Amino acid sequence: MPRHKYLVWVLFILMLGIGLRAAQHNDGATLLSLIGRDHVLGLIPWSASGTDLICAFTKPAHRSLHRDSDQVTNMSVYRQSGTKLAKVFEIREGDSFLSAHPLQEDGRFLVTWVTGSAYHFQIFAYADGAVRKVLDTGSRSTPEVLFDDNGSELVLFDDMEMVRGEWRSSAGNTRVFKWNGREYERIGTVPWARRLQCLTKESCASLK
Repeated sequence: MPRHKYLVWVLFILMLGIGLRAAQHNDGATLLSLIGRDHVLGLIPWSASGTDLICAFTKPAHRSLHRDSDQVTNMSVYRQSGTKLAKVFEIREGDSFLSAHPLQEDGRFLVTWVTGSAYHFQIFAYADGAVRKVLDTGSRSTPEVLFDDNGSELVLFDDMEMVRGEWRSSAGNTRVFKWNGREYERIGTVPWARRLQCLTKESCASLK
């Protein structure tokens, strides 16, 4: 069984076992009714700022008269408080959902979508009771996540180049983003072979 489907059923059984029902929010939906109404692609736990969250990725269970609507994936974030859930965030994406996971314990949340020929990455942060999108970019390869000596988080995205019919990271450049406490700031674009030396704007500038 695929990992994401296994996680869906584990969480579903746990929620039934403890009688978990969500608090009504806006349209009155609960998480259990959401599972019953839509096709669930993934339910991913996320903890940030001392708050327990659940991210649900769903598609409509029934085909729409509008073809574009069938391609849309909903991402909803629920804040958990005891046995109650409240929806705090929702977006709709036209790309196909691939995976999602926290970048670190009590940190930010990375979502990977698939476009026609590349990956589409979004990173979300939770603070002061709200979810914000703090990075939105794409690449033909998955990102690297690093930490400098001060514990600051860096996320690296390769711009691959075609070499003899194959896409290769080693032939291209890498874009480096660094978390500054509110957003991911792009600190430089450097040759792939020197990407691990790009830790500050100054060090990145010297590597070109």
